Amino acid sequence: VRAIDPGFASKSPNLNNGVMNEKASQCLLDYVGNNMGIKHNLETVDLLTGNPKLEELLAARVFDLNNGLSQLSADEQNKYKSFWTDDNPNDDAYLPWLNSQLPPHLRIGNLYRDLSDGIILAHILERSQRGCINWKKMRKTIRHKFDKVANCNYVYDVMKGKFPFSLVGIAGPDIVDGRQKYIHTILWQIMRYQATKKLSELSFGGKEVTDADILKWSKETFAKSQNPKCQC
Repeated sequence: VRAIDPGFASKSPNLNNGVMNEKASQCLLDYVGNNMGIKHNLETVDLLTGNPKLEELLAARVFDLNNGLSQLSADEQNKYKSFWTDDNPNDDAYLPWLNSQLPPHLRIGNLYRDLSDGIILAHILERSQRGCINWKKMRKTIRHKFDKVANCNYVYDVMKGKFPFSLVGIAGPDIVDGRQKYIHTILWQIMRYQATKKLSELSFGGKEVTDADILKWSKETFAKSQNPKCQC
Protein backbone atom coordinates (compact mmCIF):
# COMPACT_ATOMS: atom_id res chain seq x y z
CA VAL A 1 0.00 0.00 0.00
CA ARG A 2 2.92 2.35 0.68
CA ALA A 3 4.21 1.74 -2.85
CA ILE A 4 0.93 2.59 -4.61
CA ASP A 5 -0.45 5.29 -2.30
CA PRO A 6 1.86 8.12 -1.18
CA GLY A 7 -0.80 9.32 1.27
CA PHE A 8 -0.51 6.11 3.25
CA ALA A 9 3.28 6.13 3.06
CA SER A 10 3.38 9.46 4.90
CA LYS A 11 0.99 8.33 7.66
CA SER A 12 1.79 4.69 8.29
CA PRO A 13 3.87 3.76 11.36
CA ASN A 14 7.15 1.94 11.02
CA LEU A 15 7.34 -1.81 11.32
CA ASN A 16 9.61 -3.50 13.84
CA ASN A 17 12.24 -5.17 11.66
CA GLY A 18 9.63 -5.69 8.98
CA VAL A 19 7.23 -7.49 11.35
CA MET A 20 3.58 -6.42 11.48
CA ASN A 21 2.49 -4.93 14.82
CA GLU A 22 -0.93 -3.98 16.18
CA LYS A 23 -0.58 -0.25 15.51
CA ALA A 24 0.56 -0.79 11.93
CA SER A 25 -2.16 -3.35 11.18
CA GLN A 26 -4.90 -1.09 12.57
CA CYS A 27 -3.56 1.85 10.57
CA LEU A 28 -3.52 -0.26 7.40
CA LEU A 29 -7.06 -1.56 7.81
CA ASP A 30 -8.43 1.89 8.68
CA TYR A 31 -6.74 3.47 5.67
CA VAL A 32 -7.91 0.77 3.29
CA GLY A 33 -11.49 1.01 4.54
CA ASN A 34 -11.84 4.76 5.07
CA ASN A 35 -9.43 6.43 2.65
CA MET A 36 -9.38 3.93 -0.19
CA GLY A 37 -13.07 3.04 0.15
CA ILE A 38 -12.46 -0.72 0.13
CA LYS A 39 -14.97 -2.54 2.33
CA HIS A 40 -13.66 -5.50 4.31
CA ASN A 41 -14.36 -7.51 7.45
CA LEU A 42 -10.76 -7.99 8.55
CA GLU A 43 -9.54 -7.27 12.05
CA THR A 44 -6.06 -6.57 13.35
CA VAL A 45 -5.76 -10.12 14.65
CA ASP A 46 -6.10 -11.42 11.08
CA LEU A 47 -2.96 -9.55 10.06
CA LEU A 48 -1.08 -10.19 13.28
CA THR A 49 -1.56 -13.94 12.98
CA GLY A 50 -0.27 -13.82 9.41
CA ASN A 51 -3.13 -15.58 7.62
CA PRO A 52 -1.71 -15.77 4.07
CA LYS A 53 -5.08 -16.37 2.39
CA LEU A 54 -6.72 -13.33 3.96
CA GLU A 55 -3.66 -11.22 3.18
CA GLU A 56 -3.74 -12.43 -0.41
CA LEU A 57 -7.41 -11.53 -0.82
CA LEU A 58 -6.95 -8.09 0.73
CA ALA A 59 -3.90 -7.36 -1.42
CA ALA A 60 -5.74 -8.48 -4.57
CA ARG A 61 -8.70 -6.22 -3.75
CA VAL A 62 -6.47 -3.22 -3.07
CA PHE A 63 -4.48 -3.75 -6.26
CA ASP A 64 -7.64 -4.26 -8.31
CA LEU A 65 -9.10 -0.89 -7.26
CA ASN A 66 -5.93 1.13 -6.74
CA ASN A 67 -2.90 -0.35 -8.46
CA GLY A 68 -0.93 2.84 -8.95
CA LEU A 69 -0.73 2.37 -12.73
CA SER A 70 -1.28 5.36 -14.96
CA GLN A 71 -4.45 5.56 -17.03
CA LEU A 72 -4.28 4.39 -20.64
CA SER A 73 -4.28 7.10 -23.29
CA ALA A 74 -6.94 7.09 -26.00
CA ASP A 75 -4.48 5.55 -28.48
CA GLU A 76 -3.51 2.87 -25.98
CA GLN A 77 -7.16 2.06 -25.30
CA ASN A 78 -7.86 1.65 -29.01
CA LYS A 79 -4.80 -0.54 -29.38
CA TYR A 80 -5.89 -2.64 -26.41
CA LYS A 81 -9.41 -3.09 -27.75
CA SER A 82 -8.06 -4.40 -31.04
CA PHE A 83 -6.91 -7.54 -29.21
CA TRP A 84 -10.43 -8.32 -28.00
CA THR A 85 -12.13 -9.92 -30.97
CA ASP A 86 -15.04 -11.63 -29.19
CA ASP A 87 -18.45 -10.03 -29.54
CA ASN A 88 -19.97 -11.27 -26.30
CA PRO A 89 -19.41 -8.74 -23.47
CA ASN A 90 -19.58 -11.58 -20.92
CA ASP A 91 -16.22 -12.77 -22.19
CA ASP A 92 -14.59 -9.73 -20.56
CA ALA A 93 -15.27 -11.36 -17.19
CA TYR A 94 -13.76 -14.69 -18.15
CA LEU A 95 -10.59 -13.60 -19.95
CA PRO A 96 -8.91 -11.72 -17.04
CA TRP A 97 -9.84 -14.53 -14.67
CA LEU A 98 -8.31 -17.15 -16.97
CA ASN A 99 -5.15 -15.13 -17.65
CA SER A 100 -4.62 -14.52 -13.91
CA GLN A 101 -4.15 -18.27 -13.47
CA LEU A 102 -1.96 -18.95 -16.48
CA PRO A 103 1.79 -18.55 -17.04
CA PRO A 104 2.71 -15.65 -19.36
CA HIS A 105 3.37 -17.86 -22.40
CA LEU A 106 -0.20 -19.22 -22.25
CA ARG A 107 -2.09 -15.93 -21.96
CA ILE A 108 -5.18 -15.87 -24.19
CA GLY A 109 -7.09 -13.19 -26.06
CA ASN A 110 -9.92 -15.11 -27.73
CA LEU A 111 -12.09 -17.29 -25.53
CA TYR A 112 -13.16 -19.80 -28.17
CA ARG A 113 -10.09 -20.06 -30.37
CA ASP A 114 -7.58 -20.31 -27.51
CA LEU A 115 -9.55 -22.91 -25.53
CA SER A 116 -10.15 -25.16 -28.52
CA ASP A 117 -7.11 -27.40 -27.96
CA GLY A 118 -8.00 -28.23 -24.34
CA ILE A 119 -4.61 -27.22 -22.96
CA ILE A 120 -5.80 -24.01 -21.29
CA LEU A 121 -8.74 -25.79 -19.68
CA ALA A 122 -6.40 -28.51 -18.43
CA HIS A 123 -4.21 -25.89 -16.72
CA ILE A 124 -7.24 -24.23 -15.10
CA LEU A 125 -8.55 -27.57 -13.84
CA GLU A 126 -5.12 -28.41 -12.45
CA ARG A 127 -5.10 -25.09 -10.60
CA SER A 128 -8.54 -25.93 -9.21
CA GLN A 129 -7.62 -29.43 -8.06
CA ARG A 130 -3.95 -30.37 -7.92
CA GLY A 131 -3.10 -33.67 -9.57
CA CYS A 132 -6.36 -34.07 -11.47
CA ILE A 133 -4.63 -33.90 -14.87
CA ASN A 134 -2.41 -36.70 -16.18
CA TRP A 135 -0.22 -34.65 -18.50
CA LYS A 136 1.03 -37.79 -20.25
CA LYS A 137 -2.44 -38.08 -21.77
CA MET A 138 -2.40 -34.52 -23.09
CA ARG A 139 -1.07 -33.76 -26.58
CA LYS A 140 0.91 -30.56 -26.08
CA THR A 141 1.98 -30.32 -29.72
CA ILE A 142 -1.15 -29.76 -31.78
CA ARG A 143 -0.76 -31.01 -35.34
CA HIS A 144 -4.37 -31.22 -36.48
CA LYS A 145 -7.96 -31.17 -35.25
CA PHE A 146 -7.79 -34.77 -34.06
CA ASP A 147 -5.23 -33.75 -31.43
CA LYS A 148 -7.61 -31.04 -30.23
CA VAL A 149 -10.50 -33.50 -30.04
CA ALA A 150 -8.38 -36.00 -28.09
CA ASN A 151 -7.35 -33.32 -25.58
CA CYS A 152 -10.87 -31.95 -25.14
CA ASN A 153 -12.33 -35.44 -24.74
CA TYR A 154 -9.81 -36.12 -21.97
CA VAL A 155 -10.56 -32.77 -20.28
CA TYR A 156 -14.26 -33.60 -20.48
CA ASP A 157 -13.66 -36.98 -18.81
CA VAL A 158 -11.70 -35.26 -16.01
CA MET A 159 -14.48 -32.73 -15.39
CA LYS A 160 -17.10 -35.47 -15.41
CA GLY A 161 -15.17 -37.82 -13.15
CA LYS A 162 -13.42 -35.52 -10.69
CA PHE A 163 -15.57 -32.39 -10.45
CA PRO A 164 -19.21 -31.84 -9.39
CA PHE A 165 -20.13 -30.32 -12.75
CA SER A 166 -23.31 -30.64 -14.79
CA LEU A 167 -22.22 -31.44 -18.35
CA VAL A 168 -25.48 -32.65 -19.87
CA GLY A 169 -25.39 -32.29 -23.64
CA ILE A 170 -21.73 -31.24 -23.71
CA ALA A 171 -18.90 -33.21 -25.34
CA GLY A 172 -15.26 -32.66 -26.22
CA PRO A 173 -15.94 -31.56 -29.81
CA ASP A 174 -18.15 -28.72 -28.51
CA ILE A 175 -15.05 -27.22 -26.88
CA VAL A 176 -13.03 -27.71 -30.08
CA ASP A 177 -15.71 -25.96 -32.12
CA GLY A 178 -15.89 -23.08 -29.64
CA ARG A 179 -19.60 -23.31 -28.96
CA GLN A 180 -20.25 -20.27 -26.84
CA LYS A 181 -23.08 -21.60 -24.66
CA TYR A 182 -21.12 -24.69 -23.65
CA ILE A 183 -17.85 -22.82 -23.08
CA HIS A 184 -19.62 -20.39 -20.75
CA THR A 185 -21.32 -23.26 -18.92
CA ILE A 186 -17.99 -24.96 -18.26
CA LEU A 187 -16.14 -21.80 -17.21
CA TRP A 188 -18.93 -20.68 -14.88
CA GLN A 189 -18.86 -24.02 -13.09
CA ILE A 190 -15.08 -23.88 -12.72
CA MET A 191 -15.30 -20.34 -11.33
CA ARG A 192 -17.97 -21.43 -8.86
CA TYR A 193 -15.93 -24.46 -7.82
CA GLN A 194 -12.88 -22.31 -7.11
CA ALA A 195 -14.93 -19.70 -5.23
CA THR A 196 -16.67 -22.21 -2.97
CA LYS A 197 -13.38 -24.01 -2.35
CA LYS A 198 -11.73 -20.75 -1.28
CA LEU A 199 -14.74 -19.84 0.88
CA SER A 200 -14.58 -23.28 2.49
CA GLU A 201 -10.91 -22.79 3.39
CA LEU A 202 -11.44 -19.28 4.77
CA SER A 203 -14.71 -19.51 6.67
CA PHE A 204 -15.87 -23.11 7.02
CA GLY A 205 -12.83 -24.96 8.30
CA GLY A 206 -12.31 -26.84 5.05
CA LYS A 207 -15.69 -28.63 5.02
CA GLU A 208 -17.69 -28.80 1.81
CA VAL A 209 -19.77 -25.67 1.30
CA THR A 210 -23.38 -25.86 0.10
CA ASP A 211 -25.62 -23.12 -1.28
CA ALA A 212 -27.44 -23.09 2.07
CA ASP A 213 -24.13 -22.50 3.89
CA ILE A 214 -23.27 -19.59 1.59
CA LEU A 215 -26.72 -18.02 2.00
CA LYS A 216 -26.56 -18.36 5.79
CA TRP A 217 -23.03 -16.92 5.92
CA SER A 218 -24.04 -13.99 3.67
CA LYS A 219 -27.05 -13.15 5.85
CA GLU A 220 -25.01 -13.31 9.05
CA THR A 221 -22.23 -11.17 7.57
CA PHE A 222 -24.75 -8.60 6.33
CA ALA A 223 -26.49 -8.54 9.72
CA LYS A 224 -23.17 -7.87 11.45
CA SER A 225 -22.39 -5.04 9.05
CA GLN A 226 -25.71 -3.37 9.95
CA ASN A 227 -24.94 -3.52 13.66
CA PRO A 228 -23.43 -0.16 14.71
CA LYS A 229 -21.63 -1.86 17.60
CA CYS A 230 -19.93 -4.35 15.30
CA GLN A 231 -16.28 -3.58 14.54
CA CYS A 232 -16.01 -4.97 10.98
